[in-house]
Amino acid sequence: MPNEYIIRIIKYGVITFIILVITIMIISYNYDVKGFTSMSLGQDWYMVFQFRKKNNSFIIDFGYLSVVIPIIVAIISDFILRLVTRRRGKLRASKAN
Repeated sequence: MPNEYIIRIIKYGVITFIILVITIMIISYNYDVKGFTSMSLGQDWYMVFQFRKKNNSFIIDFGYLSVVIPIIVAIISDFILRLVTRRRGKLRASKAN
């Protein structure tokens, strides 16, 4: 049971991290198109990402929150999915009676 829980959390965390990275890349591209040279979402320990333009390209620095956010979302989504499946099982049992 604990191994299944950890595997589910890792799976949801990786999916959330990939979605977060794609979203950050789209936001950074929009900053590049608009002509911004430097933008940041958060600062120090609370930074999600920082966008910097250098020469003809842009650089994205990821912060600690870009790792913490997917873990928190994974734990919450696993909790919600377990509640939904438990409730669905109760509904099926009540319909059978």
